[in-house]
Amino acid sequence: MDFKSGVTFDPQPSLVQGELDLVMTSDILPRSGLHYSPMFDFEVRLVLAPDHPLARENTHYAGRSDHGNAADLPGAAQSSGYLASLPAARRH
Repeated sequence: MDFKSGVTFDPQPSLVQGELDLVMTSDILPRSGLHYSPMFDFEVRLVLAPDHPLARENTHYAGRSDHGNAADLPGAAQSSGYLASLPAARRH
């Protein structure tokens, strides 16, 4: 088994040309003849320093633009501590 990785490596053409058997990627580039299948179902978590203003207990992120645009994130919800559960956005 050989592994290739890198920021500039474009694996889809190598897959189409038969140089690769499979590709694990987060870049979904629809091309003829390729099938994309999700490998993981996960949640993205917002992690904050304990002294960050958004880490206040029961902070509701809607309308909070003073420290980024957390209200624009899908599933923005209340937090009771340092972690806020935000569902992963998917592009298919």
